[in-house]
Amino acid sequence: MKDRFQIVAAYVLYPLLMALVVISAWAARALGLKPALAVVLCTIATGLVVVGLERVLPFRKDWGVTAENLKADLLHGIVSNGLPSIVLEGLLKASLLSLALNLRTQRGIDLWPDGWPLWTQVLLALFAAEVGFYTLHRLFHESGLEALWRLHATHHSTTRMYFLAGSRTHPLQVMFSFGVTVAILWGLGAPDEVIFWKTVIHTTNGILQHCNVDLRLGFLNWLIAGPELHRWHHSIEANESNHNYGNNLIVLDVILGTRYLPKAAPDRCGLPEGTDYDNNFLGHLRLPFQTKSKAENPEGPVVS
Repeated sequence: MKDRFQIVAAYVLYPLLMALVVISAWAARALGLKPALAVVLCTIATGLVVVGLERVLPFRKDWGVTAENLKADLLHGIVSNGLPSIVLEGLLKASLLSLALNLRTQRGIDLWPDGWPLWTQVLLALFAAEVGFYTLHRLFHESGLEALWRLHATHHSTTRMYFLAGSRTHPLQVMFSFGVTVAILWGLGAPDEVIFWKTVIHTTNGILQHCNVDLRLGFLNWLIAGPELHRWHHSIEANESNHNYGNNLIVLDVILGTRYLPKAAPDRCGLPEGTDYDNNFLGHLRLPFQTKSKAENPEGPVVS
């Protein structure tokens, strides 16, 4: 009976959690909460629920949270992800929206379909952001430029997939990633409400994508970049990790042949064997700037 319950839960939990977050976000907006606060509250609530699920329905028991990882990744969530986003919004949002407005009013060029139903605009926003993210993400892995891989290596330094693992991203990478996802939507003239819903889905999927919960998406693995696919992207083996570049959707991976989902799961996650770095917040920040090569990724760039 217990095994049957766990299997059913594994298939039901992802859509159920996503639906609950969407309902909560709608309620928060109906109550008049500002978009940024609504996103933060939904993110915290999702994280707390997933913490509980990681204890009762873990994908792997040896991927439990450690104090070392928790401290570093909380700092990444606040500093590495939060501050660059705030800075870029202040620098880019007004000018890009002004450009889109100018094209509409002065030249009659509508880059964004305001007349579409909201849910179709959100889907369009997810796909448009995906084009930029997929391109950049694949360049991090396959361009052959060591500097790009080093910048991205911080995200791959986690050896445990758990609810906060997705926050471990170098702030300089966040600048690039934010610039090719949200900024591209501003340039197209996407309304704030569309970007709000895109952000809610993105942050929720980011937690679920990296969490240590036995979640199974079934046929949705052909549409959504969920945990079953993303674990392989974090594999220690480059011939496995150089796949599944999608951020929220896996559609471009399907189209371009980079989707990868064997039946099992990777034995180990993290950077190539022998990579030398300090597993703390400051060590993660230094990782892109280390110069002495300690390990080589046979299918990709050199990492130190």
